[in-house]
Amino acid sequence: MKKNIVIINLFVFVFIILITCILFSLFFSPQLFSKVEIHLNFYNYFTKNPIKELKINFFINTNEKDFLILSDVSDNDGKIVYTISLKEYDIKPSAKSISISGVWALIKIIGEDEFSVNNDRWTIRDLESFFSNSSEYFFNNVNFQRIRSGPTLIFKLDFYLAEAAIIEVYDPISQARGLDSHLRINILESNFIKCVWNNHVFVVSPTTMQVSLDVKYVIYNTQPLSFRVSIVVNIGNRSFVDLTPYYVKAFSHSLIEELDRIVNNLNSYGFDLTTYKNELNRIRKYFELAIERLESNDIVSFQRHIQFAMNSCRDLSLEIIGMYTSGVVWIPSLFIIFVFFAISLSKIVVEKNFVILFLIILAAIFCLFVLTNPYLRLFVFDPLVLAQSFTQSLIFQFFFQLLPIVLLIVAACFSQIRTFMWEVFEVSIRNLKRRKLKTSLALTTLIIVTTSAMCLLTIAARRPTLMVANQNTIPIVDRGFVIYKVISQRPFSSEKEPTKLFIPLQWYEVEWLLEHEYVEFINVYGIKKIGLARADGFVIDGFNQFNLIVTNTTFIDCYQNVSDTLGIKWFTSTDKNMVIIGSKIAEKYNLQTGSEVLIDGKRYVIKSIVDEKLAAQNLKEIDGSLFLFKVYDQETGKVDGDSFIIGDIDDFDHNSITVFRVSIIVNRQFVQNMNQITEEILDFGLDFGESDEYSYVESYLLQVIMQHTVYHVEADLPSTFIFGETPIVPMIIAILILLVNMMGTVYERKSEIRTIHVIGASPLRISLIFVTEGLIFGVIGGIFSYIFGFLAVQTTNITLPELVSKNIIGGAPFAIAFSIAILSSLIGCFYPAMQSMKVVVPSGRMRHQSKDIVKIHGSLAHLQVPIKIEKSEIEKFGSYLENLSREVKLLYKFISISPPCIEKTNGITVFSITTEMSVKGYETAIFQIQIIVTSENNLNVIIQPLDSKKVKTETWSRIHKDNINELSQFLREKILEFKISEKNLNFTI
Repeated sequence: MKKNIVIINLFVFVFIILITCILFSLFFSPQLFSKVEIHLNFYNYFTKNPIKELKINFFINTNEKDFLILSDVSDNDGKIVYTISLKEYDIKPSAKSISISGVWALIKIIGEDEFSVNNDRWTIRDLESFFSNSSEYFFNNVNFQRIRSGPTLIFKLDFYLAEAAIIEVYDPISQARGLDSHLRINILESNFIKCVWNNHVFVVSPTTMQVSLDVKYVIYNTQPLSFRVSIVVNIGNRSFVDLTPYYVKAFSHSLIEELDRIVNNLNSYGFDLTTYKNELNRIRKYFELAIERLESNDIVSFQRHIQFAMNSCRDLSLEIIGMYTSGVVWIPSLFIIFVFFAISLSKIVVEKNFVILFLIILAAIFCLFVLTNPYLRLFVFDPLVLAQSFTQSLIFQFFFQLLPIVLLIVAACFSQIRTFMWEVFEVSIRNLKRRKLKTSLALTTLIIVTTSAMCLLTIAARRPTLMVANQNTIPIVDRGFVIYKVISQRPFSSEKEPTKLFIPLQWYEVEWLLEHEYVEFINVYGIKKIGLARADGFVIDGFNQFNLIVTNTTFIDCYQNVSDTLGIKWFTSTDKNMVIIGSKIAEKYNLQTGSEVLIDGKRYVIKSIVDEKLAAQNLKEIDGSLFLFKVYDQETGKVDGDSFIIGDIDDFDHNSITVFRVSIIVNRQFVQNMNQITEEILDFGLDFGESDEYSYVESYLLQVIMQHTVYHVEADLPSTFIFGETPIVPMIIAILILLVNMMGTVYERKSEIRTIHVIGASPLRISLIFVTEGLIFGVIGGIFSYIFGFLAVQTTNITLPELVSKNIIGGAPFAIAFSIAILSSLIGCFYPAMQSMKVVVPSGRMRHQSKDIVKIHGSLAHLQVPIKIEKSEIEKFGSYLENLSREVKLLYKFISISPPCIEKTNGITVFSITTEMSVKGYETAIFQIQIIVTSENNLNVIIQPLDSKKVKTETWSRIHKDNINELSQFLREKILEFKISEKNLNFTI
């Protein structure tokens, strides 16, 4: 029955498919359509009224090669109807191009889909047709709407147009990117079509043009700061629009408002942001000055002020976002510290049932830190903002901080590790509680020291500066700067050292330097590649491109007599459009002093002819270095291009010159401020970021001339430094007190340490007990120091408030307090921990000193052990040696001991054992050992070498001699441990 039902259903399904296919083929069969039409409808975009009497030429793609041309005029309904043959509609038509009479902005098309001007479905190839009062557009994938109307198949497109104007637009984005590489490209988009024609930007737009600038300013190493800026420009009768003022006003307003919003948000959590608000006001003034200079057509000043504003915005953004994220990465570590502090303190206060006290202390310390630490408060109350500020590197740092928690959880899964850690911790707590007075003294000292350190120190970001005296050059002047610009690039895909290159300075940087009052004289050294020809147009192929060196020629002559140095006539203040050429150029072109030459098509008179090598080797910069930079190679002695030309900078276009160096003579009244001026210049020139291939650091390289000495100065990226009055003496006192305290404990507990070693505690476990005690000191002392330091600064005036007022509620004070407490306690406990290991494992020096405990006479070695075994202890001693043989077999790989054989001769008991050792090398040394028990205070141990067949031999081989000292020391320690084990001290670990 089920099989029949399945067959019937299958037949019904096939029948339905066949009927559907037949109806579909009949419905779209060409025989059912008597006519196929193209309908084009034209409407005004704003009024939606039809546009009549439009002359159009419309090109339609019918397949990859063929197309139709439709030429007609729209009727009163704004419609054009065109009939095509039946065979042509089988290929799905699409729009190719259209030409419309008049200047129209094509804003929207409705066909198979609805397209707007922002979908990039039509373009303008050139503007010649628009200037001829005709609008021409080219389409990409604009398909017709397919409609069936009785026997007629209609392909339809609706065009929405607006009366437009052709406006030339100056788009500042490309130039702005040249000023600031952090600025990402914008798309100029709205109800218009953009066209680049004859290297100018034009738009075909409605009369009222709304320009939308999608601006993205990327701050590297953080999430990008993005701003959406909409600008409305009323065209009116203008044919040219400069978008720069609108761009600067809108972008600066949005940028400052966003930064102000972030600053105010941080202010609500307790951060002191006075410095950042002052910086924001300074940025606002920079933007205002830039707009003023732009409106007065002072482009150079505009570029300089806009650069100041953008650089300051970048730096402020980095600092603000750093405040969001810098404290977050150590939050996991902070929670570990809280838990350890609560457990330690609760265990010290109570013996049992410490869980309730632990929870109370944990909650109290967490609430206290939330109230006093804005980073933790920001993490608790605004985690979403922090999550948005995270980047890949910060996420990695955050999870790296989580690593200790993960390791603790993994370790807790193993019972042996968990038991080991907890037993070491409990022994440390018990030792601290037992020495109440010493523990209190050490902890009080630690708290006092770290509290004072937190009040006197501040952590801040400082830029490291490298200043090295250069003894190889003698400066011409006694005060000044020589400034270069360098970029250091480190590729992401390589472990190579970063590449450092000299890069040009910009003219706004030169102008900025010139504005300072400390500048007495300034010289610019620039290079330009020029084409040279004789005045009559004569050119030598392959010898007509040279380096033109431009400089302030009067500046050079002030500080060295160039005419005497080079033996030529140098420039005077009245010389205009004159140059000095190299001798090789003069020789090849047959030129003399007074001749005219063409430099890039402009006439210049030859002032003098100079010998290239003489000029390269003798012409000096004010710091004593060679003047010809990037033209003369001092190592090879070659001149680039075999020759060069020297000219005055005022005779050439500044914008075409590549500036490689600026030299400054400093006014004498500012000599005392040279270090401050150096910092200011380095701050201005520092920039850093990432490209797709490498990270980079741009900075100034300075040659600073002070007191007839040249100093090489170079800046690096900002790093974290601790500055203030370092309390080194209290720190040393704290370390010494902890050291004496712990060392006294080691000496007091020597027998105890040996006992726990005998019953199974390893030397590492013993040393960890002392290290854990130091860690407990550090954690408890660090947190209490932070609390007392916070109260001291907030309620008294005994500290230096100018150093801590801006940082006491930040992360720096706790970092200082905790770091100093941990450092002091661990240093104070490290040496005692090492000494505790030496109690049970002697050092190499002690082993060297103990070589004399064994004496070799002939074929026998004699060892004296200072221990007396009574007759009543002989049986126990035999059992101890038998247990020792089993213990050695289990615990040691380098030595094995056979069970003892007991012999009695004339009332003297002798224990005989056989030992195999391979301490050094892979060979094995076999020894026969006899322990002779007498009534004396020393045990006499006789050691005799055995050969490989365990037969006594009178020859001490090399392998026997190499191992006898280690064997003697081992036997001595193990025999001595017999007496320690007999004390039956109850000590558990």
